[in-house]
Amino acid sequence: MLLEPMFEQVFLSCSVGCRLELDRFDALAGLRRHYAEASGKHILCADIRKAFDHVPHAPLLDVIRRYIGNPRMRLLLERIIQRPGFEKGIGIPQGDPLSPLFLNVLLHECLDKPLLEKLPEDVCYYRYVDDLCLFGLTNREEGLRHIETIQALLAPVGLSLHPVAESGRNGKTQIVDLSAAPAEWGCDVGGEYEVERYLGLGLRGRADGEMEFFLTPSWRERARTMFRNAEEMIRREGYAGKAAAYAHIQHAAESWLQAFSPAWTPELATMAPVELAGIAREVSAHAEGLDVDTLVRVWQSKHEWWQGKCRRTEAVTPKTVFTKTSHTRRKAV
Repeated sequence: MLLEPMFEQVFLSCSVGCRLELDRFDALAGLRRHYAEASGKHILCADIRKAFDHVPHAPLLDVIRRYIGNPRMRLLLERIIQRPGFEKGIGIPQGDPLSPLFLNVLLHECLDKPLLEKLPEDVCYYRYVDDLCLFGLTNREEGLRHIETIQALLAPVGLSLHPVAESGRNGKTQIVDLSAAPAEWGCDVGGEYEVERYLGLGLRGRADGEMEFFLTPSWRERARTMFRNAEEMIRREGYAGKAAAYAHIQHAAESWLQAFSPAWTPELATMAPVELAGIAREVSAHAEGLDVDTLVRVWQSKHEWWQGKCRRTEAVTPKTVFTKTSHTRRKAV
């Protein structure tokens, strides 16, 4: 895509969603790296409420004009953003290839840059499109203050966070002390009282001072949804022959395990792939050909890659961002 290289030079390393060289693993590895070093163990995970539906066209186009000088390119992007169905000046279609880039462009200016300038230097910050987290907070009250700051930054462009959940309750915006996470949070207990989650994985601190990731109780239903979507694609695309359909389901299962590789443990090394295959056979007519041995090898191989990434990845904090970039940090307000 022509636009991506232009903005890759502008975006900060805290933004990891839909980037050319960064992804969710960079955020998870950075959080894990920072856990052992941070004095505060509270984490704030938040979701911007219906972000794509509420993107305002005027501020977005203002930012685009700031970075793109070609008038014809500007006009083309204006027509894409203000396409039929979005003439009221608000909203971009979720699922469109350009929409995550547009949202990243807007949030880079209205959230990432000003927030990093306000945060304490030892607080770790990541944003995956419309999901963000702050780690290294000393208590819940500090998290609530940062929520107020974020809400104030988002309000001028018509965006807001989901309401913060009550202490100990599950929600799209949560503040949790990871060092005090109950052990039962990692079990399949269900209910409202669940674990702090970020990008689909549960997070908690261990007694040895490290952060660990695990599969939350909702992973089974999420896997069912994933296989239902894969089955729907097989029907919609009209895959030629059973071999192609089997290969598609196999690829879906391998991709799922790779995405959740930080949760790999010796106990789950075989158990999770076997259970995943069982879920696939419940909802898909093309899952009988799943190769479970290959799933086991893929999951372990990706986890080994993940461990190497953790050793190489530095956490994103205001201190690391402003040391490596030309951005001048203003005095915190």
